[in-house]
Amino acid sequence: MKLRATLRYLRTRLVELNLFENSASRTDIHHLRTAIISTRVYLVLLITAVSILILTTALEQTTQTVTIQSPSENVFQKLYLKYSSTLQCPCNQVETLYKTFTTISYKLHPVCSSVFVSSTWINILFNPDIAYFHPLDFRSSASGQFQLLTSLCLFANRTVENAIDDFLSDTLLSPQILSISSLKDQSETKSQFLKTSTSYTYSRLLNLVRGITHMNVLLPAMQTSMMHLLYVIPNVSITPIPYETLWNITTDEVCYCGFTSNCYSPSAFYDLFAEQTQAQFTVMAPPLANVTGFFVACYALDALLVSSL
Repeated sequence: MKLRATLRYLRTRLVELNLFENSASRTDIHHLRTAIISTRVYLVLLITAVSILILTTALEQTTQTVTIQSPSENVFQKLYLKYSSTLQCPCNQVETLYKTFTTISYKLHPVCSSVFVSSTWINILFNPDIAYFHPLDFRSSASGQFQLLTSLCLFANRTVENAIDDFLSDTLLSPQILSISSLKDQSETKSQFLKTSTSYTYSRLLNLVRGITHMNVLLPAMQTSMMHLLYVIPNVSITPIPYETLWNITTDEVCYCGFTSNCYSPSAFYDLFAEQTQAQFTVMAPPLANVTGFFVACYALDALLVSSL
């Protein structure tokens, strides 16, 4: 009975609990009811706020800072794998040259290490009577083109070496120690840029040389882009007349070096001589032998770029 009476008393007290009691609530039933409702709302909000505070405090992880002096590489890697988001390892030196931890090796096109760029091969091709051969004859153009190929290989090698020197002399900046994966990603990104920029630089310089050559209408020694024919008046005068060379690409198509740099023809061995051309590179006799993949063009560089070995 006492327990039931006690519970009834507590229930009554909770129902009638008024934390905002004043003189108005004692004399006016409406104010009393408003004060009781305000008390209930206040208690609900208070309990909710306290519960949230307790729950947040219980779930919050306590951060503990542990300092390790001069960790080894293995220790750093283990810590990085476990605490990658919070690990901090400041560097004593924020600048590091790439050459201190990077080595670069490269290979040029196989032709640049072949016999075709050797002095022995070029000397074999050289002929003191080279000007007597027909311009489309392999014996007329081969020596000069392979000398040019050697120069291009040397230029490519020098371009790559200069780019690598610039790369290795560059500085990696990082206030924090990088993981192996991060360092590898940065190095690969930079090396990929090195490849792209070096290739672009080489191609741009080649195009510059080609452009200057064509714009200035330079006359090659073998007169493949233009030749001077002599107009002779006996006992009066000899006048050189420039003629742009005419190339027969097919039986229905001709090409002038003065209009385009894409004039080229296959190289071969012919039983013809230079004076038989008359500025028109139309082969009137079948070749004695073909040279597969080798071409003659307005300029040696143009021919070399469309040839294959």
